[in-house]
Amino acid sequence: MNDYFFSEPCLPLSLQIINCGSERCSPGHTFGPAIREHYLIHFVASGKGIFCADGKIWELRAGQGFLILPEEITTYRADSSDPWEYSWVGYTGAAAGKVTLTVGLSPEKRVFSCQDAGAALEILRQIEDDALHLEAGGLSAVGGLLRFLACIPGRRPDTRLPRQHYDRARWYMEGHYATPITVQQVANFAQISRAQLYRLFQEAEGRSPKQALTALRLRHACRLLTETDAPLDAIAAQVGLASGQRLGVLFRKETGLSPGVYRDRMRR
Repeated sequence: MNDYFFSEPCLPLSLQIINCGSERCSPGHTFGPAIREHYLIHFVASGKGIFCADGKIWELRAGQGFLILPEEITTYRADSSDPWEYSWVGYTGAAAGKVTLTVGLSPEKRVFSCQDAGAALEILRQIEDDALHLEAGGLSAVGGLLRFLACIPGRRPDTRLPRQHYDRARWYMEGHYATPITVQQVANFAQISRAQLYRLFQEAEGRSPKQALTALRLRHACRLLTETDAPLDAIAAQVGLASGQRLGVLFRKETGLSPGVYRDRMRR
């Protein structure tokens, strides 16, 4: 397996490559449940497997790819008889969301096919090569990401969201998730009604504001479970939940695992 990471943005761009790589998986190899803070696309070179996100399951094979969104819990598994080999690229930045929507990928459309799979794979391999060189290579890798995204059919125009209200709401959530804020408080800060807030989040993320806030809290809970030995009640308090019991209920609902089992798996 090859895996390259940029620990810091190497160029002053609004789009940065976070990681990239490729792997030939063993039969039944599973990754997750896991949460990431960036966009991540996998593209299957051979074999097959399944991808699970947002309560849905997709079966994929060679020539297909799938999108993982920031702050969501996902799992994917190689087939037991014909395990897949795939390449991936992770990216972030102010332009990441808009670029993803521009090529037609969204919470509603996670899986895609490329008409010229060979060309798409070659671009991903070139991104891996460019990742070895920090300065010019970083710029070339970003260009490679844009070329790869251009291989995905189904482009669509900008969704024309009133971004200032959505951005204010997300900013408020990010700054106050550790307190017991309500959706109404988020709407008040964004200076819109709850109905308008709901519509904005459905259009931007494919989920409700309440679901987005829960996902944000669980993302930080996952980090604390992995990086600290704090008890559940303490972690719950740090992510704005009433108790460790409430955290456990939400955690099992979203991941199918107890917080304790998740902590053990991530540390192994």
